[in-house]
Amino acid sequence: MERVLRDIPEIMEVFIYGDSLKNHCVGLVYLNPDYDIDSSTLSSIITKFGRDNKLSAMEIPKKVYILDKPFSSYSDCLTDSFKFKR
Repeated sequence: MERVLRDIPEIMEVFIYGDSLKNHCVGLVYLNPDYDIDSSTLSSIITKFGRDNKLSAMEIPKKVYILDKPFSSYSDCLTDSFKFKR
């Protein structure tokens, strides 16, 4: 899912989180600095792009949060081996 969503020009980095107790997943997105859009617009773009690329409804984030800085080990989002911390 994340690989597919990284093809959206507005998205520079994306992390998708799903909980088996919920019927939807959540997206954490760092935007490409060339774009200035809000989370509802981004959510619409992601939904359309996901459907066009045949993602199932469970794989398309229903809620999207825009981050103000990219993922890094310095921001405590990634491990030293650049894997996402859960």
